[in-house]
Amino acid sequence: MRATLGFIVMSLLVVGCATSNTAVSAGPPSACAKDLMDRGYVSGRASKDSAEAYCTQYTSGEIAIAKDLHDKRYEPRFAEGLTKAHQYTPAQIACAKKERDSWRQNGGSSAQFEIPESCVDATFNEAPVTISATRGMTSGSGPAATTATISSDPQPAKTVPAAGSLAATAVADAKTNTLYDVLAADKRFSKFLSLVDYVGLTKTLKSGGPWTVMAPTNAAIGRFPGGYDALKAKPDKLKVIMTLHLVDAARPSSDLQLPDKKGVTGKRWPTAQGRHLTLTTKNGRIMVNDDIKVLKSDIPADNGLIYIVDTVITP
Repeated sequence: MRATLGFIVMSLLVVGCATSNTAVSAGPPSACAKDLMDRGYVSGRASKDSAEAYCTQYTSGEIAIAKDLHDKRYEPRFAEGLTKAHQYTPAQIACAKKERDSWRQNGGSSAQFEIPESCVDATFNEAPVTISATRGMTSGSGPAATTATISSDPQPAKTVPAAGSLAATAVADAKTNTLYDVLAADKRFSKFLSLVDYVGLTKTLKSGGPWTVMAPTNAAIGRFPGGYDALKAKPDKLKVIMTLHLVDAARPSSDLQLPDKKGVTGKRWPTAQGRHLTLTTKNGRIMVNDDIKVLKSDIPADNGLIYIVDTVITP
C-alpha cells in the first residue's frame, strides 16, 4: 500500500514539473501572434510565447518582409527572415532577392540566403534616400526660404536646412557627427547605445578617440544568451564586454594584411579592454575572431570608424 501511494505521489510530482516547464503565458494571443501561429510561421508548445515575442520585438513591416521571404522560399526559417528584415532595408532585401532569382535561373541550387555586398547601399542607414525641396513664401523682397526633406525607409522623414542657407552653415560648423551621433541616428543600435550609457562610455564615443567601434545591432544583442537584460544584470562583466568593442585608432578595412595563397588575410587590433581582436577576410567577407561577421565596415564619424557586427563580442 505504501509503495503504491509513493508511486502515485512521485507520478504527480513528475507531471507537475513537466506541466510547469511547458506552460505558456495565459490569455488569448494577440491578433499578430494568432496570425503567425495560424499560418504556421511558429510552431511547437511554446508557439504562442514565440509569436508574441516576435510581435513585440519586430515591426509590422519587418514581420511582413519575413513572411514574404519564407513564403517564397528565399529563407526557410521564419526567424532568420526576421533577423534580415531587421538588419537590412527593404531595398537591400529586394536587391538580394533579384540576385537569388538570377542565380537560380542560371542553374544554381538552393543555398543560404544572404544579402551580398553589392546590395548594401553606401549610406549608413543602408536605405535609399529621396530629397525633395520646397520653397516657402516670405514677406518682403528677400528670397524664399528653402528646406529639403530627407526620407529614408524605415527611418522617419527629417527636415534639414537646404545647402547654402544660414541654418545649414551653422549645422555644418557644429561637430555633430561623432561616433555616438552616427550610431544614435540609426534605431538598430538603440540597445548598444543604452549599454554604452550604462557603463559610462558615452563621453568616450562623443569626444574621445579616434576609435573603431564594433557595433552589434539590436538583433545581435537579442541573440546573446539572456539578451539585453542579461548583459545589463552584470555591470562589471558588461564593462569588459563593451570595451572589447572599442578598437584603438581609426582602422579602415584596407588596413588588413594582403591575402595569403589561400585568399585569407588577418590582423590583430588592440581594444580599450586590453585584449586584441583578430580580423580576417576571405572572399570579401570580414570576420572578427573567426565567427563574427562584419555586416558593413568603414562607416565614417568625426572621431573614428564604425563596423556593424552580427554578434556581441565576448572575452
